[in-house]
Amino acid sequence: MKKFTFLIALTGAVLFSTARNTETLQKKLDMAREKYSRITQSGLLLHSQPDFQTKNFLPLEEGLKSAAAAMKLDSIVSTTSDSELGGWKNDTKDEYFYDSEMKNTMWQNSDWNTETDAWEIWSKTEVEYNENGSVEKMYIYESYEPGTALTLMNTVNVFYNEAGQLDSVQHWYAQGPDTWALEGKQHYFYDDSDRLTEMKLWVLSEDEGEEFMSVMRIVFTYTTAGRTETSSMFFVFEETEMLFFKTTYNYDGSARLAFTEDWSLNPMTFELEKDTRTDFEYNASGDVSTETFSTWDAAGEVWVPEETDEYTYHDFSNSDVFYPSYLMYFGIVEEMPVSGKAVAEIETMEWLEGTSQLSAKSIFYYSGGINTFADNPNVTGFSVYPNPAMEHVTFNWSENHPTLSLDIYQITGSRTLHKQIVSGTPVSLSGMDNGIYFFKLSKGSQTLHSGKLVKK
Repeated sequence: MKKFTFLIALTGAVLFSTARNTETLQKKLDMAREKYSRITQSGLLLHSQPDFQTKNFLPLEEGLKSAAAAMKLDSIVSTTSDSELGGWKNDTKDEYFYDSEMKNTMWQNSDWNTETDAWEIWSKTEVEYNENGSVEKMYIYESYEPGTALTLMNTVNVFYNEAGQLDSVQHWYAQGPDTWALEGKQHYFYDDSDRLTEMKLWVLSEDEGEEFMSVMRIVFTYTTAGRTETSSMFFVFEETEMLFFKTTYNYDGSARLAFTEDWSLNPMTFELEKDTRTDFEYNASGDVSTETFSTWDAAGEVWVPEETDEYTYHDFSNSDVFYPSYLMYFGIVEEMPVSGKAVAEIETMEWLEGTSQLSAKSIFYYSGGINTFADNPNVTGFSVYPNPAMEHVTFNWSENHPTLSLDIYQITGSRTLHKQIVSGTPVSLSGMDNGIYFFKLSKGSQTLHSGKLVKK
């Protein structure tokens, strides 16, 4: 799956510098890569999990819905196919939290710990807003190693111009408990139509007397219809600028994004060559049905598919959902198709010798009022029967809990039932329509078990 990030771009530049065999330049590029990887790692990893790409369905910031959106994205759960044991195993989970005004105030990222059969949080980001309701600061926490406490590692300060557009971003790195260093900054430039035309990046150069050096800029061009046409990434070294990555965007007769092609610099010939391609197909409703990632086979002069993502959707509209997206703050700007319906699930198929095999899937959870939850198929000590159910359903648990709080949600996220229940006591489903529901069992603020319930 394609991952377009500054870190990859900087890596390519380092390879290029190696080909030139310039030790001084190599040292500067290594320094730039190290520093920029530190200030962007948290944000980039948030949107670059191996089994799903948040960029595939989240619009850019200027396309986000207002805080008045009726629903919100709560979590995305990634699972992978277990070829040895069969079935699916948990992999990663992103969770988003909101305040009473529907502002996304925090998100956290977890990996599944197979030894403890539990989610383990490795990163979280807290967000502050200014008086205009725009993001002002982000506080990024990470654990140094699995199982350790989260520590504040980075802060991101955001600034806007008089028109309210994103003007600049500062990345600060924690050098000690009370010591912070400004390690990088980005600046954004717009044309008379308020379209983003350029983004520049500087990082701190210790070799230049603690001065900032310009290391990269991205230039955007647009079609006559105002759609992104090209995105070109330049790397600056020894006051010389080199184009080493370019993406072209291509549209069909219905003005939908048909495919993108990525070109990268060949360090041997110093020319741009075809690298990767992403093709989009749409269903009868105009929503993305498949997204195929391919690499260029120069010898055979053909595109070779590597992965295909297959999309399924909920019945409710995408325009009714608030999606937190902070890609621009971390330097990631791409034109992507936005579907009319909210994504329910993405299944990833891997291609091998002309055949595909289902390898991973990501499930999207939404709600209208409170955060929902993520399926936890490996929790033991809980049972639900019958499922599917008709008039009653019974929840059992082996732990010593006199009562637990039961919440049942419609697939749209609205809560249908909330009550305290006792283990082994039937719960009436009268008044609920036939269909698929989600449930969770909680003790206080802690969710102990969750899953799907089918009423027929």
